[in-house]
Amino acid sequence: MITTAKPLNLGINSTQEQVECQYKSSHEKHDRERLLAVSMAYEKNSLSFISSTLKRGTATIARWIKAYKQGGTKQLLKRSHEGRKASLPQDIQLKLIEKLNSGQYKTAKEIQTWLQTDCGVCLKLSAIYYWLDHLRASWKLPRPNHEKRNPEARESFKREILSRLESLSIPIERYVHIWVEDEHRYGLMKVIRRCWTLKGHRPDVSHNELNSSILRRYEWGYIYGALDIVTGKTEFIYSPTVSLEWSKEFLK
Repeated sequence: MITTAKPLNLGINSTQEQVECQYKSSHEKHDRERLLAVSMAYEKNSLSFISSTLKRGTATIARWIKAYKQGGTKQLLKRSHEGRKASLPQDIQLKLIEKLNSGQYKTAKEIQTWLQTDCGVCLKLSAIYYWLDHLRASWKLPRPNHEKRNPEARESFKREILSRLESLSIPIERYVHIWVEDEHRYGLMKVIRRCWTLKGHRPDVSHNELNSSILRRYEWGYIYGALDIVTGKTEFIYSPTVSLEWSKEFLK
């Protein structure tokens, strides 16, 4: 229903089309409510009608209309306060995200200690858990990788594997099997603890079981395994160690 009351004076800051366009693109309740009130005023609705429709007092609607008349949508949507200041500055949040990516903290207490000693920020544990949730952190098991691994050699193998296969000059009519081989040590019990990291991310944690006095109590052996990715056939051989000689025996 459209009333026949005297139209509200909206000034000349913007048009109804501009207000409605901004209303459709906004997702903030604070902004949408005010823009809708102005849009209804453009349709020559009375102050009381807009007030009853939006369930707001007439004084509130009048204040919004006055703000729009004085400074357009910029003045209309201006917030009276910016809210409470974050307890963790933006630069320290970025540092914490970097730490979470590395997966070096196993407990929230460790993060609390780091913030206090390195960043000069003192937060309660409840605040630490708040920021972990706010930054979408998760407490999960990391991916174990031995400290002697060589990332450069691994990436080099990925880059060169195709050229190495092509350099074999295998006749095109010859049937080829492709085997994927690996060695594995069994019988050793590793202890890998959960750590705080970001959701969707699984950090790599370096470890060396041979340096652990607790794990020396266990015995272990080695196994070579290979899979033919063409036929699905598998081959295994158990060995007391991993060496060039045993690798040749497995290939035989």
